Amino acid sequence: MLKYKAIIFDLGGVIVNLDQDRTIRSFKRLNIDLDEVNDKLPVFKQYETGQVNTETFIQTIKAELKGSASNVEISNAWNKMILDVPTDRIEFLKELRKNYQLFILSNTNELHIQEFTKLFEVDHPNEKWEDLFDKIYYSHKIGLRKPNIEAWQLILDENNLLAHETIFIDDTSMHYKAAETLGIKSIWAKEPIGKWFIDEVKKLEI
Repeated sequence: MLKYKAIIFDLGGVIVNLDQDRTIRSFKRLNIDLDEVNDKLPVFKQYETGQVNTETFIQTIKAELKGSASNVEISNAWNKMILDVPTDRIEFLKELRKNYQLFILSNTNELHIQEFTKLFEVDHPNEKWEDLFDKIYYSHKIGLRKPNIEAWQLILDENNLLAHETIFIDDTSMHYKAAETLGIKSIWAKEPIGKWFIDEVKKLEI
């Protein structure tokens, strides 16, 4: 019998390829320093927890612009970081799902999920993203973002999971360390999931 029953995945940088520099460069072309604005404004965290809608998010950024840009230009710049999900990662998820319940817990927002969904459907027309997981938890939908431990607790409670029977993988240290405080076995993703992760899970079961 397996020791672990479920695996919770971060999304960006773990399953989905990201390039945040693409977004930073795109905003610089719009005359805005994204890092500076991110540090100054609470709207980014508010957007990730669904406290503000997309229109408010865009208009707040637009107010910081030294030049002028359309809503579409801002949305496109914001989404530039979203890349792809290679086919082999989908196959790894399918292999894992034979033995484990799979979940997503992602700090994200409406624009990024819309962009990701569009790209995934184009790249993988024969796959349905939602079918790869038992349930998906996006921060802007649940009103909680990592490293708030209530985000993981919500998944445990809603799915009758025990922390010590659950694995979490994330590429941000503060996130996997927060999950560990609940007793969840956490793995730092130094690179996106691949055979290395399946091998790591197998080691945990020994």
